[in-house]
Amino acid sequence: ATARTCGSCMDGFVGILGDSNIRCQRLMQLNTTGEFCRTNSTCITGRCSKSKCVDADKSCPGDCGNSGRTACIFTNINGSKMLHCSVTDPYCFAECKCAAGSFGRDCSLSRGRYQTLVTFREFMCSTQYNAGLQGFNML
Repeated sequence: ATARTCGSCMDGFVGILGDSNIRCQRLMQLNTTGEFCRTNSTCITGRCSKSKCVDADKSCPGDCGNSGRTACIFTNINGSKMLHCSVTDPYCFAECKCAAGSFGRDCSLSRGRYQTLVTFREFMCSTQYNAGLQGFNML
């Protein structure tokens, strides 16, 4: 899950691939790019302009912490930078490029908080691994 976003669409609904704040809808209720629309919510991209559904770029997790010291960059599946990344393109990604001293997917973590979370995750993984080994030896 990504902070400050909704999760993926539930079964039977479509929307943006992955975590997003664009509302999920039943496929038959959504218009594709170029089709007539009255509101943003009737377009699969979540954007209606001049009565037509238009393309929209993906947004970065948590708007990259809104610090102004970070950048939202788009990359393709090979990791190459792109100028745009459509919400309908499953092969590109919006990622935060953190400034020095900012950490995490959305660059909202301080060095201390990030290190605390990394240490906690390592502890949890090693505990799970060790518990699995102990259970295996009991067989």
